[in-house]
Amino acid sequence: MPGIAERGETCGAITGALLALGMVFGRDHLEDWEAYRQSLVPANSFVARFEAELGSTLCCRIQEKAFGKSFDLMDPEALRQFQLADATTKCTRVVQKAVRMAAEAIMDSKN
Repeated sequence: MPGIAERGETCGAITGALLALGMVFGRDHLEDWEAYRQSLVPANSFVARFEAELGSTLCCRIQEKAFGKSFDLMDPEALRQFQLADATTKCTRVVQKAVRMAAEAIMDSKN
């Protein structure tokens, strides 16, 4: 889920972590609005923490911080340059941070 289909929008690490948080904190019944509201507490906390640590929730802004510039990942040449700039390592670090933050939110709720 890279940057909402490589468009530079919401970072895929966020969407993946939010899916996991939804599995833990989400509601079992669609009509349960109280559970829905409660599920937003850890989700919003996670997003705020992610943004504070990484500077943005947008893939293009996170790229600017990690690479010194953003890449148009829909452009084959820009994608090639992104890959040559060690995208795997740099993006993996972002995903690891998001996973750690989401796991901490889950563990904190168990205490």
